[in-house]
Amino acid sequence: MPYRLHKDIENGLKNVLDDKSVLKTQFDVYYLCLLVGLASGTKTNQGVTGVQPFIDHFTDDYRPVKHLLIGLLIVSEIRYFGISMTDKDKVRSEIRRIVDPERVDDLTPVGIELLNAYACGGYEFLRDREFESSTIQDFLREYVEMVELAVEYRRSQA
Repeated sequence: MPYRLHKDIENGLKNVLDDKSVLKTQFDVYYLCLLVGLASGTKTNQGVTGVQPFIDHFTDDYRPVKHLLIGLLIVSEIRYFGISMTDKDKVRSEIRRIVDPERVDDLTPVGIELLNAYACGGYEFLRDREFESSTIQDFLREYVEMVELAVEYRRSQA
């Protein structure tokens, strides 16, 4: 299952996406949404239903951080299911559900689907908080605040 962006992202972040000075690829936007989704624990598959993939692997720029993203995904799913980190069997089971070192991105199809769900959830988290920057500079300033808000949101859900 390749990587997909939320179906409404081009309209929701149009001003930012039009400025290619910082966000040069669709994976840049995916990554920013993914981080918010993982930080907030927000995931949904509704925004990617029927959406064409934009890429089928991590881009070269993001390959160095793929294991960090996979680790964040595993921790997010362990938290989502309320699994204790001391329950080694359940933690191993969750890792096996998400990770496949034989695949190009070290993720199972379920792992890629989960990344898409968190990226989609991250976009919706931003959208629902009326995050509508008019310039890339405003976006980046507000983005830091949104990540902090996402972390606080997750803490409040625990």
